[in-house]
Amino acid sequence: MSTVATEISNIKGQRVRFVQTSPEKGHSNFLFLRNFLDQRRINQKYIPSLIRIFSLARKLHFKGMLVDQIPCEESEILEEENKVLTQKCIEYASSEVYKFSFFGKDSEDDINTDSFLGYAVLKIDRDSHGQPLCNHIFESVIAPPRLSEQNNFLHCRRKYRVSNTLGDGFVIEGSLYAQQNIKTFVCAHVALRAALACILPEGDISYQRLAQLAGKRDGLEPADIDRVFTGLGLHSRKIEFEPCPHNTKSQSIPCPEYMREMYGFIESGSPVLLGFELADGRRHIVPVLGHTFNEDSWVPPSNRGYFKSQNLRFFSSEQWLSSNLIHDDNFGPYYCMPRQFLTKANFRLLYGIGTQKAALHSINAELTAIDFFHQSVSLLAGFSIGDPWMDLFQVFADQKRLVLRAVYISKEEYLEHLQKISADDSIDGSSAVGAICKVLPTHFWMVEASMQELFSASRKKFGEVIICPDGEDVTFNPCSFICMRLPSCVIIRDTYDCSKHHLQQCNIKGHTPIYSSTPCRH
Repeated sequence: MSTVATEISNIKGQRVRFVQTSPEKGHSNFLFLRNFLDQRRINQKYIPSLIRIFSLARKLHFKGMLVDQIPCEESEILEEENKVLTQKCIEYASSEVYKFSFFGKDSEDDINTDSFLGYAVLKIDRDSHGQPLCNHIFESVIAPPRLSEQNNFLHCRRKYRVSNTLGDGFVIEGSLYAQQNIKTFVCAHVALRAALACILPEGDISYQRLAQLAGKRDGLEPADIDRVFTGLGLHSRKIEFEPCPHNTKSQSIPCPEYMREMYGFIESGSPVLLGFELADGRRHIVPVLGHTFNEDSWVPPSNRGYFKSQNLRFFSSEQWLSSNLIHDDNFGPYYCMPRQFLTKANFRLLYGIGTQKAALHSINAELTAIDFFHQSVSLLAGFSIGDPWMDLFQVFADQKRLVLRAVYISKEEYLEHLQKISADDSIDGSSAVGAICKVLPTHFWMVEASMQELFSASRKKFGEVIICPDGEDVTFNPCSFICMRLPSCVIIRDTYDCSKHHLQQCNIKGHTPIYSSTPCRH
């Protein structure tokens, strides 16, 4: 993963102080921030987003913190915001900007890039009397407090280069967070900035650029967001739900299955924008950047055993999802939104964002895949593969108990995945894997097949089917099948007749690890 930088992360600033922050040294985040704000005549004693970031640093066991001040004149993006503030807010007069850098060491002499945990930039805007008008986190990147080992999967993240008065070579891997200032940009702007930072080559976008692309600077409507994506050459999948309270017919319009669609994007490493309605009727939007996984979830077996046993043809891996990882600009980064917390009654908007377009969506990719997996059982009936895991696959397919997971992936990423799980050190053009290589398009849906405990406990699978991304969403199309890999064999569609298939032995035997998505793939 290559490193990127924001304009502000590259600015060293001017040193204010270094603070030892371990509890053993008597440090308290709350008391430090209260004193810091008091010294700067800020009556707001508690800034939720700021204390959240400091609490995340505590979870990461930070022991030292560097405070630098950044002159606004050193930053084009800060100067631009201040210019717009002058136009929109007659009370505005000046700004102060501070960068907090967090470290896992309590001595400046011991600090190196390995001890760097992240940074946060606080911007304080003042009126002509020196009174604060607005305090907000202009940006922050901090390491996630939990990783995949704790079933925490932050699929949308980048490596950011950071400079401060201790040096230039600091790097932190995480997701960019930003907070609205209400006056010149709102939640839609910061949600867009956080999501786009995950996929744009430069790793960030300015609010001025967003305003130019949207054609307006104030609050953004879906049509404005559409213009941003079009202007950046990005593709998006939009789902809107606007029930009309005055129209009884609209009450019966079902809310779309946005949760499963969202899961498909996140699993494929693409960020999502999620919009919803609040209790008072206002709207809010947040970026969704990952999810947590509950390997002991009761949902999959109980759905089949107690509630929907006659209708299920397979388990979707989405049923093991516990929470979605979001940034909320009002409260801070890396919050967990429980899977069923946001009800369909509140849902209003979803954008899945990527650089490649797929006509076939994740839900339909799984529905198409299960047909192909069932067909493969009939196709393989007359062959003796000699792999006990193939026998298990056929049993679970017959019992309609396969677990499916759809990931939108590129040819290069899939071949790299095969190389990792293959017994060979390289892909041989004459091998079955080499034959797969010849038929792959540039991008496609890879739908993995596993079984319940194999997937949840071991993160392993039987294999996968490759499906053309341009297939129809509604009608099953046998020509959307490209190939399938199962234990010790592969099935490849005939080049000229999609009703014919070629079976080959494969050196990838038994069960294999599921695909691990690479951040910023699109």
